[in-house]
Amino acid sequence: MKRWAAAAVFVLLGAAACGDSGNAADVCQPPPATEIEAPSGLAMTLDPNPVTAGARAVLEVSDAGLAPRTFVGLDATWQCWDGSRWVDTYQLVRAVDPFQAQTIELEAGVTTTVASLGVPVPSIAEILIPDVPPGIYRISDEAGSTPGHLVVEVVEG
Repeated sequence: MKRWAAAAVFVLLGAAACGDSGNAADVCQPPPATEIEAPSGLAMTLDPNPVTAGARAVLEVSDAGLAPRTFVGLDATWQCWDGSRWVDTYQLVRAVDPFQAQTIELEAGVTTTVASLGVPVPSIAEILIPDVPPGIYRISDEAGSTPGHLVVEVVEG
């Protein structure tokens, strides 16, 4: 039980010392069609998608094509297109008992630390959509050593 409590402290307090994002409103642009259509190494879905900012949604990472006993982390990364590449703007924490779904805005020059817990795939967990303007975004994740992504459309609520 103490280990869960310590991990929760890391999730809630998580800041240290380096990062690569700015204010999302300052950097986010519509991505080109080639980026929207780019293949992913992971089979991922979000229900619902399109989704509204601040809503809860269910993120599923399939085990299709992965080795047995593959895991994803407790977190995934919310990204936006900055005109030339996808940039991390939020850390998403999956709602996996005892953790609640939450978003942590990433800041330039700051590293966000989330408890290093493995969640077995297939993984189905609620996430919280960041409070972002309508547009096209991406969730980036990694299962084992396989990276993947999912394009998300945020619409007016």
